[in-house]
Amino acid sequence: MTYYVKGLIQEEYQRRLSEVSDFVVLQTIGLNGIDNNRLRGALLEKGIHLMVVKNSLMRRALESLGRQAGSQLFQAGPCTLAYGGETGSSEVPWCLCGRKNFGSGGSFRFGQNA
Repeated sequence: MTYYVKGLIQEEYQRRLSEVSDFVVLQTIGLNGIDNNRLRGALLEKGIHLMVVKNSLMRRALESLGRQAGSQLFQAGPCTLAYGGETGSSEVPWCLCGRKNFGSGGSFRFGQNA
């Protein structure tokens, strides 16, 4: 991936997170396509979006937004970011109840760790 493309991806991460007050980081490794689509559909009904991110670019995006504390959640393996919704990402754990293969990498509320 060229530096130009990495810059574009980082800018997109920044654009999406500039209006977000909190997010949850999920590990969705091992989740098959059908379960992935069901999860995305259930969350989208609540206005919550999922985005698989490249950790190094997400860390840089958060740091450029002055939100360094959140970058510690993006250390190893592919991470999926859940954000949005009327009440923020606090709804995400309730949507995941009863589902398997999800690991929470942590959550972050800008200004404090949740």
